[in-house]
Amino acid sequence: MNKQEIWRFTHAGLTVVVKHWGLERQQPFTPLNDGKGVWNYYVFLYESDLKNRFHEVWLPSKIVKLTPESPGRVTHDYTSAPFANVKWHGGITYYAKHGQLKGYRSVELGCDFNHVFDHERGLDYKLDVVVNEAKQTAEELAEMYLSK
Repeated sequence: MNKQEIWRFTHAGLTVVVKHWGLERQQPFTPLNDGKGVWNYYVFLYESDLKNRFHEVWLPSKIVKLTPESPGRVTHDYTSAPFANVKWHGGITYYAKHGQLKGYRSVELGCDFNHVFDHERGLDYKLDVVVNEAKQTAEELAEMYLSK
């Protein structure tokens, strides 16, 4: 079992989730990043909020195979989508689709604080820093998708 700390809030009309994990991990695993763990934040875009613009964030799925014999995995080209151009910590690194019933779907977008430059600065992040960056991203996404 591995412990995660999770904070959820609404900012600029969007749901935001901040996670801190990798601090406490059962054997044989050791804590990540010298016990400092990993921070992530995610912003959710709900179809009911985006209405006729949701198709812009509900990206087509594609199958990627590592070898011809592998079953493959589903992925999405989220790094070239318009929402990738807002300010994410180190760039967008996560995209997930939730739900299947039209009108009730959502997209989860996220990033992590586990890049080379994060390690170079000693991974010395605290909740308030991560929350502030998440709020900035949420504000930009709200401006992009909710204000038009």
